[in-house]
Amino acid sequence: GHIMIASALPIEEQRRVWAHEIGHSIMSRGLIGFIEYQCSVFNKDERAEKDCDDFAKRLLMPEIILRTEVERLGHNNINNRLGSLASLFSVGKDDMTSRLRTLKL
Repeated sequence: GHIMIASALPIEEQRRVWAHEIGHSIMSRGLIGFIEYQCSVFNKDERAEKDCDDFAKRLLMPEIILRTEVERLGHNNINNRLGSLASLFSVGKDDMTSRLRTLKL
């Protein structure tokens, strides 16, 4: 299967889209075929989309590695270091914020 992602997107967004679409492939246990970036606009299964978003965050920001980095930076500095963490994992700040909240960090 193929995942096609617009190269004009920022690399963090390309990685998020790629991981999200890999989630669809794994969860459906099939090959994806050609996927357009806007596919979620046409997909009415909101639960599947949320599950794939969660999968992408787990894949791109593994809990054990993220916890290690948070410990290294110190819990009190997380808001000040959000950009550094997002950059380290090559993800957007919103995705990093969401993952940190999910993990209660």
